[in-house]
Amino acid sequence: MKKFLLTLILVIVSAFSFAQKDSIETLKQRLALESTDSLKIQLMLHLGGQYEFIKPDSAIHYFHLALALANQNGFERLSLLCNQRIARFMFDNGNYTEALRLSNQSIDQAKELKDTIRMWYSIRQILWLYTGLGSDKAMEYTDQLLSLTRSAAINRSSDAAGFNEMANRYKADIFKSIHQDDSAFFYYSLALNFAKKAKDPLYLGLCTENIGQFYFQKEKYDSAFYYYRLSTPIAIQSLRTDIKMRNQFDMASIFLKKTELDSALVYANIVFKDAASLPDSAMMENASYLLSTIYKKQGKIESAYKYLEFAVTLKNLLSEQEQEKNAREMLFKEALQQQQKEQERSQAEQKYKSNIKIYSLAGGIAVLVLLAFMFYRNSRQKQKDASKIQEAYNELKTTQSQLIQSEKMASLGELTAGIAHEIQNPLNFVNNFSEVNKELIDEMQQEMDMGNYVDAKDISNDIKDNEQKINHHGKRADAIVKNMLQHSRSNNGKREPTNINALADEYLRLSYHGLRAKDKSFNATMKTDFDESIGNINIIPQDIGRVVLNLINNAFYAVNEKKKQNPTGYEPTVSVSTKKINSGVEIKVADNGTGIPQKVLDKIFQPFFTTKPTGQGTGLGLSLSYDIVKGHGGELKVVTKEGEGSEFIIQIPNQSS
Repeated sequence: MKKFLLTLILVIVSAFSFAQKDSIETLKQRLALESTDSLKIQLMLHLGGQYEFIKPDSAIHYFHLALALANQNGFERLSLLCNQRIARFMFDNGNYTEALRLSNQSIDQAKELKDTIRMWYSIRQILWLYTGLGSDKAMEYTDQLLSLTRSAAINRSSDAAGFNEMANRYKADIFKSIHQDDSAFFYYSLALNFAKKAKDPLYLGLCTENIGQFYFQKEKYDSAFYYYRLSTPIAIQSLRTDIKMRNQFDMASIFLKKTELDSALVYANIVFKDAASLPDSAMMENASYLLSTIYKKQGKIESAYKYLEFAVTLKNLLSEQEQEKNAREMLFKEALQQQQKEQERSQAEQKYKSNIKIYSLAGGIAVLVLLAFMFYRNSRQKQKDASKIQEAYNELKTTQSQLIQSEKMASLGELTAGIAHEIQNPLNFVNNFSEVNKELIDEMQQEMDMGNYVDAKDISNDIKDNEQKINHHGKRADAIVKNMLQHSRSNNGKREPTNINALADEYLRLSYHGLRAKDKSFNATMKTDFDESIGNINIIPQDIGRVVLNLINNAFYAVNEKKKQNPTGYEPTVSVSTKKINSGVEIKVADNGTGIPQKVLDKIFQPFFTTKPTGQGTGLGLSLSYDIVKGHGGELKVVTKEGEGSEFIIQIPNQSS
């Protein structure tokens, strides 16, 4: 039994998913044996789909192979299908510019083939793109979808009702996003009628959910309850936890408004668990705030505070994710503007060439009329041409500079994709060990049913080991994401009067207790020396707090490493002090730990440089701290001696907010 269990673990853990790998290998074997080009193209598209979330480079490779083979054989419809698949891949991976270009190309192909249904899907892809950006163009594309649903091709299709349902629901979504609720309700009602004709549970679940939300916003709670209770079982049947979750969140909110706190608590807890299972961080945040409010009204202050604290943590994380999304959208908008400028430049060039032809023709006519006038005319024309050529040259140089900048932004996008690829590694381990634990739990239950409790206990120990590995790699991915977002984000925070002594003391204790929670054997002496005459200074407290916390964490790490060396009479000590200086305030974080080697001292503020072992640090903490202090107009310095300890000194001027 143990031999079988070990074999099973090795098989599952050795790759992201052997079941998926087997599927890929099977598809590759079929592709190698297939002689029909049209079937080869379909197999390549399937292979690309299998690779999409585990190896994006291989996915796009097979998509392009399929497209090339389709073009080579003149398979126009398969070429269209390949372009649509590549456009969806680009959209999912944040390359909005390429997704838009390919979608427009697919629309042109569909028009040539008179394929209304494929045209509908390409227009929908562009609609999703502009909807995500909050662009006014989204309404234009919903109107195009509605127009196509009235075509003969779609009305003859077996899913005509489904096309009509989706088009009307998308139209309603746009009206809802611009707060025209009555128009949104009208189109949701139309969509519901088509959903009933289509007899599709998912369409019914979405439509009844949206109508329920309309009544909820209008505070017509009985009507809202009616539609939520229609939508929820349909959502469960369709395996759409997200729809069920949104319904029950509003139902919990209604119970709260009616002060039916027990019912509100039941639904809120269900929403929180569903959000965690997806996971959906935004809904977890909303559910946490709701649970906090309910517990507060019940007088359970401890539980209320716990969920409030959890909600604030999620809010901070989501804020950073939103900034990353905004950055991607900004790059896309800039690319669109660049395309528009390029188009205008091309039109100007065409106009210039047309003018040249007109002038040349006029010169030829002038030659026939009068030879002397021709020489005069040509002389003036050359001067004009020279001026226009110079203008065209200057414009070309400007365009070249813009293209170079565009290329730099494209390189930044590739770097971001590379970072995402690196993050996939620890996530693969999490997924693999989770799958193993499912099998182990089934095995353990079988052993318990047979009364083999010794083997069952051995299996439970294996499960425990796997859970520790899941926790380790999950934290590893979390650290990579948080540090990368913190280092790359731009801060729009406002300065505010802050008690620097209270802030430093809070983060000292926060750091110490956080390390103690991870390692009960960790102990260190904390010393403080705060200048009470400082008063409040104008800073961005979250940012300076992050700097102080990072320096204190590093100090505790240094003393703990030195303690592991077992020096005689050594007492690990971390000191934090503040002092008022002429220009503002000085904060010192000192330790008697391992110190910093002189040979690496010049590198410690560089991004990604770290002296910690692999997996324990990303090398972004000090770099981020240095940037934050510089952003406050201050200085971050270090005094250190290898083997004796380090002292980091923050000097911040007291500026007006």
